[in-house]
Amino acid sequence: MLLKIEAIRVFMLQLRARSALAACRGEAKPSELLRGAERDARTIERTGPAWALPLARLVRAGIAWRRGNAARATAELARAESNLEAAGMRLFAAAARCRRGVLLGDAGLPLVREANAWMTAQGIENPAAMTALHVPGFDG
Repeated sequence: MLLKIEAIRVFMLQLRARSALAACRGEAKPSELLRGAERDARTIERTGPAWALPLARLVRAGIAWRRGNAARATAELARAESNLEAAGMRLFAAAARCRRGVLLGDAGLPLVREANAWMTAQGIENPAAMTALHVPGFDG
């Protein structure tokens, strides 16, 4: 039972952080939202199980992007993607791969195609929307 409660807590913290990143869109100064997302990422890193750490990395990637650090965002996405694949969290991994591919520009197009093809094969009709849901904070 404790494991289920721990998993629920991690996913709720990550959901709150993702919501904060998504809410940054259109905000002139989203600093309070980013601070909240950062607190949630720290809590996940401190108290979550090993499989939760790459979820915190996804949040950290969005925070880095929002703060203008594209290199850190790309690095966090790459680490998250690798860790998510290892944890068997393939949808999150595909979303991270797609985001990273977009950040890499033309050089990342194969990553975007690969991620979108995997999502489509899973029956996902709108891979871009799924990516925005799982790895928000990179638009607008």
